[in-house]
Amino acid sequence: MTEPLLEELKVFQQNEKELLASHPDKCVLIKGQRIIGTYDKQYDAISEAYTRFGNVPFFIKRIVSH
Repeated sequence: MTEPLLEELKVFQQNEKELLASHPDKCVLIKGQRIIGTYDKQYDAISEAYTRFGNVPFFIKRIVSH
């Protein structure tokens, strides 16, 4: 069995520098190997995820430097 959202985490890590440069302090929504979009508020990302995918796991993370 694979770890939940491991694929999405890898996509985030592979694109983190570009996301930080272009969308700092926004929330990114990732499903599978696709970056769906970036959003000003976490609520907006969650709402989009439920609208598009329903009640399934999805990955949302705020884009901030470490």
